[in-house]
Amino acid sequence: MLNKKPPMASLVVALVEDDRLLREETAKHLIAHDFVVHAVNSVSAFDDLAARVAIDLFVLDWNLPGDSGLNLSRRLRQSLPDAGIVLMSARTALHDRVTGYRQGGADVYLSKPVSPNELVAVLINLGSRVRPAVNQPNWTLNRRDRTLAGPQAKQKSG
Repeated sequence: MLNKKPPMASLVVALVEDDRLLREETAKHLIAHDFVVHAVNSVSAFDDLAARVAIDLFVLDWNLPGDSGLNLSRRLRQSLPDAGIVLMSARTALHDRVTGYRQGGADVYLSKPVSPNELVAVLINLGSRVRPAVNQPNWTLNRRDRTLAGPQAKQKSG
């Protein structure tokens, strides 16, 4: 079991998986690692969810009823270019993985069966990119006088 917690509190994950047992077990595992998980079984259910909930990370099965996870991934990448997208599939051929990256815009392609701990590690890493830790100071470099200004420093006007 991983000991590392997500880098910031309550990353919100949309899990789109049509297999009920896999969806439930994956959601339980992610919740146990302090993720907030909204699990749905189709792209249309995801669209309803996304209209109501702000989501940080997306975990998508490729083969879904109706529209595919690949198409959803492509749509998410176009509308949310900085989104963290994980595409999961039983399709393990190199061609399929490359398609997931190139056409779907996935950040990570995981072949099923997916190790729950690997998924947690992937989401922790993506989470630190899509939502940097709030408590990190925001420093600014003044190149003219080579000084650093911290988050509490006031800007000079004029």
